[in-house]
Amino acid sequence: MTHSVFWGSPAYTLIDDKMVGTVLILIFLPTIYAVWFRMQAREPMSVLHNAAPVASDPALAPGE
Repeated sequence: MTHSVFWGSPAYTLIDDKMVGTVLILIFLPTIYAVWFRMQAREPMSVLHNAAPVASDPALAPGE
């Protein structure tokens, strides 16, 4: 479609718009969101699974 005289220019415009939109949505906007809300990196899951259980959790209370 890009080799067509009539549709060539709109085809390139659509291709470029798709590429720019993809970069915006997948890279730029998440970066701006993280900076704006000052998000921190998460702890690795292995650290979270090795943590001691919280004593205030009623589900972890000794059997009755």
